[in-house]
Amino acid sequence: MNPRLYRSLAVLMAVLMMAAAFAPGVAGASYAYRPAVVNNPNPSDRLNLRASPSSSAASLGRYYNGVVVDVLQDNAYGTQWWQVRIGATVGYMQSAYLRYGGEGTVPSASPTVYVTSSSVNIREKNNTSARIVGTARNGRALKVLGVAGSWYHIQYGGVIGYVSGSYVSEAIGGGSAGGSSGSGSSSGSGSFTSLPSFPSNRRVGYPVTNGLSVPVYSAPSSYALRGADGRAAVGLDSTFYIYGYSDWNSQDGTRFALIAYTLTAGGNRIGYIDSNDIFINGSASPLIESNWGRASATTTQRCSVTDDPMGKQATLTSLGSGARVSCLARYVNNGVTWVYVSGVSGGRQFRGFIKADYLRLD
Repeated sequence: MNPRLYRSLAVLMAVLMMAAAFAPGVAGASYAYRPAVVNNPNPSDRLNLRASPSSSAASLGRYYNGVVVDVLQDNAYGTQWWQVRIGATVGYMQSAYLRYGGEGTVPSASPTVYVTSSSVNIREKNNTSARIVGTARNGRALKVLGVAGSWYHIQYGGVIGYVSGSYVSEAIGGGSAGGSSGSGSSSGSGSFTSLPSFPSNRRVGYPVTNGLSVPVYSAPSSYALRGADGRAAVGLDSTFYIYGYSDWNSQDGTRFALIAYTLTAGGNRIGYIDSNDIFINGSASPLIESNWGRASATTTQRCSVTDDPMGKQATLTSLGSGARVSCLARYVNNGVTWVYVSGVSGGRQFRGFIKADYLRLD
């Protein structure tokens, strides 16, 4: 055979073999990757990602139902174990608990955590020397894929990586990422008696600004939701009541004051105002964030969150059934128990009041 022709045929055969090896959708083949989802018969359990294909191998993390993994090998280690990749982490999962397909083919059991520091680094691996692949600011919602020791393996937008549990909260809108606690059957006003009462001591304050009004936020951050369809504010001639100050917010470079103010149309809103924009008669006691309760609860039906439980109960935002919130305090008005909660709606942090009858403690 002509040597040049022989070499051409050899190259062609090599190319065809490589194409067959990497062809997607061929059961038992080795390929770049094929998506699968964690499909555990018990959604409350989490599936271990192992360092090697053995039940006795070290766990690299435990992952929730509905999490998408990239299958790298599904036949090289027998039929029991598949080699998978989640973000930059490669390990082994039992094939019995995986299902080929993409996101949405299995209901997600992934909880959410929220950034409590001014910002948090998202790292490629679960250690502080690993490469930083992204950052998330205070109050941002992070989808938890799995838990690896004191680190969360999360997805934030298009970024997958690890965040330290020291800089996020499982309670603010997210419930416990470590699994359920308690029976989950408690609901109604009687279940929230262990929460601290909403503050009652307050001082008179006045706005001090060069503008026409001062914005009021539902939570101690200028990135939080605002009432009145984003227009909540106090005017220069307003008088309001200050309960105290939040912890220092390094993202905004200030403390926020928790206030109550009266609307011209009636009603009293609760919110936060930049402490640099106020004058106060006397001194307000610091409102230390750690003094709030941190019980996690789930909404039992679609309900409204209000920043005005004392009057017209205007809607700050709405939550669907099954939304998780953090319970900070309780407030009783005319025999109705309201729970002051913290959560995230539309990617933005909020604090507001929900009727206790619409919540179930987790």
